[in-house]
Amino acid sequence: MKSNIVGMEANMEQLLEKIMSVRSRGAGVNTRLFEKREHATFFVKFRLLAIFVVASTDQTNIDRLLPFMLGITIAMFFTVLAIFIIVCQYSCPTVFLLIPLAWLKVWYRGYFLASSRELT
Repeated sequence: MKSNIVGMEANMEQLLEKIMSVRSRGAGVNTRLFEKREHATFFVKFRLLAIFVVASTDQTNIDRLLPFMLGITIAMFFTVLAIFIIVCQYSCPTVFLLIPLAWLKVWYRGYFLASSRELT
């Protein structure tokens, strides 16, 4: 029994030597990769910063341009409506030209939209 314990102590010492060897090699690899890891971390942070800047710019564009474009669209709608009302009041036969032109516009838009979808 005493010989088994002595043999186990020798095996434990060999195991401890191997563990220390692996530990020192791992520490060496870790120190060699530390600079590369720092470099990679810098680019990850830089990429996240770039994404944040783009998202911030997009949010600014939405906050400023969307109300501006909506205001222009509403103003143009009321302008066209006012022109249509004035034309109808002073020249009623012109309405008979506007209705076929509106139908022709809708038909052409549908035709060219369908043909452009066939090309893609």
